Amino acid sequence: MTLTHFAIIAVCAYLFGSLSFAIIVSKVTLGKDIRNYGSGNAGLTNFYRTFGGPLTLVVILCDVLKAVAAVLVAVFVARHFGVHETAIPMVKYWSGLFCLLGHMFPCMFHFKGG
Repeated sequence: MTLTHFAIIAVCAYLFGSLSFAIIVSKVTLGKDIRNYGSGNAGLTNFYRTFGGPLTLVVILCDVLKAVAAVLVAVFVARHFGVHETAIPMVKYWSGLFCLLGHMFPCMFHFKGG
């Protein structure tokens, strides 16, 4: 796996992780921005305290699925670039890590995540 492959996979996974479903769900379903309520954080605890349980389950499910999607896309990209099968577990680990970093420090929201 070359540095270019690694960078493409890392950036894709980071961008998946940067999707803040607490903000997306609050804006799409309620027309409100979670960051304007409670602690001002887009985190799950603030979302739960502000909007309650059923929508919180949607946010949890979406956050889990974005991590799964990030790993699956990274594996697909790695295989497309001809990365050796023995490197695929490392691709999964790195894509999961960069997805987590994107979740915690999303560039779209001034590095303040959930």
